[in-house]
Amino acid sequence: MKNNHPIFPLLRSAAVLLSAALLLVGYYWIHKPADGGTLLRYAGYGLDAAVTFALIVIAAGIGRAATTLFFARTGLVPGIHRAERLALDGGIGLAIVSIGGLALGAAGGFKQIALIAALAAAAILFRKPIRGWLSDGAAMARAIRFESRFTGFLIIVTLLLLGLAFVGTLTPPYAWDAMSYHLIEPRHLVETGRLTASSTNFYLGFPKAVETLFAIVMGITGRDTGTALVHYSIGILALLAAAGCARRLANPQAGWLAVALLLSSFNTWQLLNWQYVDMAVMLYGILAFIIALRWHESGESRWLILLGLSCGFGFGVKYSYGSLILALASCIIVRQPRRMIPNLLMFGLAAAIAYAPWALRGLLLYGNPIYPYLLGGLNWSAERTTAFNQAGLSMRESNQLGELPFLPFTATIFGFNY
Repeated sequence: MKNNHPIFPLLRSAAVLLSAALLLVGYYWIHKPADGGTLLRYAGYGLDAAVTFALIVIAAGIGRAATTLFFARTGLVPGIHRAERLALDGGIGLAIVSIGGLALGAAGGFKQIALIAALAAAAILFRKPIRGWLSDGAAMARAIRFESRFTGFLIIVTLLLLGLAFVGTLTPPYAWDAMSYHLIEPRHLVETGRLTASSTNFYLGFPKAVETLFAIVMGITGRDTGTALVHYSIGILALLAAAGCARRLANPQAGWLAVALLLSSFNTWQLLNWQYVDMAVMLYGILAFIIALRWHESGESRWLILLGLSCGFGFGVKYSYGSLILALASCIIVRQPRRMIPNLLMFGLAAAIAYAPWALRGLLLYGNPIYPYLLGGLNWSAERTTAFNQAGLSMRESNQLGELPFLPFTATIFGFNY
């Protein structure tokens, strides 16, 4: 092979980057030698990763068992890409595990030994669907091909951004919402072992589907650093769903392009390594789109049951998901106006059942199934209403109304928060 072959510049660049990385590692190693404390921290990160991986895989196995049973009972053919099915199983399973954690907290048994025993029992009981889910994931990974230079570029960019986001999950919690309430509820649940209401922090009255998953990891490890890995993993499932859908509708390159575009939005990439819930909103939003599309393609109304369940799970993550539920309800009406009532009933009842555990939590602890909206609730007053509204100023109140026409571009491309 001649020295002017195109591969040689790439190899030289790779060698330079590797040398620089080794130089940085050597500098750190000399100035920060690996003493007992450092090794202990590394072991803690390993524990966080192991427990989070176990939680995601076990939940996905539960989800695969549930979706397999649903498709068998309804006679529906999934007709979706393997990546979409992986994400669907993961999303359904995580929602089920979260509700299980809620029930454990309601019974006053949210203890380390109970959490470990529950996950171990689930791992044994659902070992076959867990193996099936892992096998599909491995097969999809083996099928990755650099089909063109552009596809290779997209793959490298995606892996690089995901790798950098993963490093970010190892940092201590610092984001405002995480410190204000996303981690407060899990810590309190782990410390007390039971569900309790907060009369001082109104954010804790929101539904806590993702925060309960945080609490499960915290309850097992005794650390809060693994919670960012949970959110990161949910984000991976959301990206899988987007990639699978784009690939099925277009081609493999479109799948990688969809993921690269999502990660290129700085806000999306940043949220991956925060202890937030927005990756779950994205996951259940993409799953809702996939399911609604399958309903549109097949004309089978039974897809609306699964669509309603996904929407109910999403509403149990964050109330803002409700706007998507209204949009989907409108779509159902327009798509089949003559079947509007039975379709909406099927969709709405499934969504209500999926959200019911969180509505019951809000009702019993705060006196309002959608606390703190509309019906007030525990220790609510005019002063708290003012404080709540000021905590999230609208674009009009923050003098940003003129930026509204540009919001689709600035939020998507630049990842600005409003």
